[in-house]
Amino acid sequence: MKKIVRILLTAALVFCIGGAVAYYNTASFGYGSATLFRAEKDGIQVLDFTVSYQQMKETYEQIAQFLPDNKITI
Repeated sequence: MKKIVRILLTAALVFCIGGAVAYYNTASFGYGSATLFRAEKDGIQVLDFTVSYQQMKETYEQIAQFLPDNKITI
């Protein structure tokens, strides 16, 4: 069972790296500037997706309503 999990994790990692390389090559030809990851004062940009800190805070507050109050930290 462990061997199958390792194979799946390796395949997922290779797929993600291949996707990032393909994005970088395509974006650098089409747009002139390809950004894989950028952290700015108002948000984070990964590939072409931008998420603002305000949006992350609102999403966390919505999810926190359903989480239990007694949290266990390890």
